[in-house]
Amino acid sequence: FMLRSIDDLDPYIEILDQWVPLSATGPLTWAEVSTLNRTDMIRALIRGKTTATTGPRILLTVDGHGPGSNISSLQTGPARHHEVVITMQGQEALSQAALIGPGGHILSSWTPKGDPHVVSIADQAWVLAAVWSDTDWAVTSPVWLLRP
Repeated sequence: FMLRSIDDLDPYIEILDQWVPLSATGPLTWAEVSTLNRTDMIRALIRGKTTATTGPRILLTVDGHGPGSNISSLQTGPARHHEVVITMQGQEALSQAALIGPGGHILSSWTPKGDPHVVSIADQAWVLAAVWSDTDWAVTSPVWLLRP
């Protein structure tokens, strides 16, 4: 899904709410890869291991798993809480940040600073992180917490 501005976040959320696992891409796209091999980059795009951005980079993990992960298959037992850690790079000009879940609900919001933002959340279908200012923004692909 191509986000051309932070205003494209709402349509992206609507698609994710339909359980369609689309990768976030943007004017620039960070892809989580271990090498710069073209095949690894394409696999990262297909698997949703991406952040759409104008430059800033968000590092999002839920229980140690990043964007594109489906951690529902890793869970055993009843619903539980998850540890979310969000770190930003290139955040000097960013004024707002949010952890967003289904329906566009803001699960946590903060002003980006140097320290990682750590929060515990209950089971959600999915979560993503978004940061923005007047000029720059970034949106991660989701981490899937439940199965459809």
